[in-house]
Amino acid sequence: MADYYVGQIFINEYPPEAAQWCDENNYYIDDIEPLGNQRRFEIFAIPEPTPEEQEAEFNRQFFNTSLGYVRRSVTMKDGSRKDFLCDILPLLQVGVPVLTYTRELEQSKVLVTEQFLNECKQQLLIDFYGVQL
Repeated sequence: MADYYVGQIFINEYPPEAAQWCDENNYYIDDIEPLGNQRRFEIFAIPEPTPEEQEAEFNRQFFNTSLGYVRRSVTMKDGSRKDFLCDILPLLQVGVPVLTYTRELEQSKVLVTEQFLNECKQQLLIDFYGVQL
């Protein structure tokens, strides 16, 4: 594959290999100001997310409990995905092991407590109504 780089400009069209390289290396190609009647395309780096964007993404994927953070979307052993609050919470009982995480995504296996079940139910209400009841 040819060498591509950030700032490289293509006139009228860009090779499919450049688009593939961008997809594989966290870059993208975008239209830039035409030169006369010729279209131009340039390779740009995808910017790193801001701390606020990282926080928002973390909060989309996890919610906090007294036992740790819980992943909202859980991948089951068979590869299927389940929503923790809607699909798994109704099946949980006190004393059943569940995975929780730290902010640094370190996993822990903890036992479900009554407080944990109440916090999960409260989170479901927050998600549904948008406020804590």
